[in-house]
Amino acid sequence: MTISDDGKTVVENSVKGGADSSSDVVAHLPAPGKSAPVITTYKNDLSAVPSDKANLTVAHTAEVPPADVTVNGKVLF
Repeated sequence: MTISDDGKTVVENSVKGGADSSSDVVAHLPAPGKSAPVITTYKNDLSAVPSDKANLTVAHTAEVPPADVTVNGKVLF
């Protein structure tokens, strides 16, 4: 995968996938003070979810302070 800006490569990395798989790929700055962008791959859990439940995946990849994740008015983490 190559991320470019106006024809200039910003970041490049290999990303593997396969049949019956699901991944999210995010290009981001890794941490405050580090200017080089990176590509991070998150594999999605494809396990069955009970009919009365939901599956939520959160990835905080922004170069900003920590964030609370709130669902139905309750802070999960």
